[in-house]
Amino acid sequence: EPTRGKWVGLIPGNHELVARRDYHIDVAAIICDRLGVPYLGADEACGWLRISMMDNGKSRGAVDIFAIHGWGGGELRGSDALKLQRLLWRKNADLVAVGHLHRGMIFPEQVEYLNRRGTEETRTRWGVIVPPQIGKHAYLASRGGNAPAPGYAVVTIHRDHDRTPKLSVSLELF
Repeated sequence: EPTRGKWVGLIPGNHELVARRDYHIDVAAIICDRLGVPYLGADEACGWLRISMMDNGKSRGAVDIFAIHGWGGGELRGSDALKLQRLLWRKNADLVAVGHLHRGMIFPEQVEYLNRRGTEETRTRWGVIVPPQIGKHAYLASRGGNAPAPGYAVVTIHRDHDRTPKLSVSLELF
C-alpha cells in the first residue's frame, strides 16, 4: 500500500508464471490491481515502455525502456554482467532493466548513432539489474552466496539543456 500509484508497470516473473500455469491464479494481475499499475508483458515476462516528454502539447522526445524478468544459469564470474551487456546490444532501448538475477548492478554503455540530421552523436544507454527486495539473503545463503548490497537502482528522467530527455541512474542504499 505505501507504494501504490508510484509504479509505471509490472511484469510477471518465474514464480508468478508457475502460479498461473499450475494453480490457475494470475498473481501478477492481482498485484497490478492492488498497486494500481498496468500489467506489462503477460506471458513473455518482459515488456516495452515508452515515456514521452511533452512540452506545450508537443512531443519533445521519448525514453524507451525494456524490462525483462530475466533468466538463471551461468556461475562464472561476470555472467550477470555479460547477460546485461548482451541485452543492451540486442535491445534498442535507453534503459534495459533485468530482474531474476540476485546481484544488483548498474551498467552504463556509450553508443554512437546518427541523429536525424545525419551527424554522429554519442549517448549513454543504461542497463540495470534489479535484485529482489524480499527474502534475498535467505535465498542466496541457501546457494552458498553472500548477502547482496542493501540497495536499489534509482532511475531519474530529466531534460538536457537542449530539452531532450536524458537518464541518470544511481544506486541508493537503504
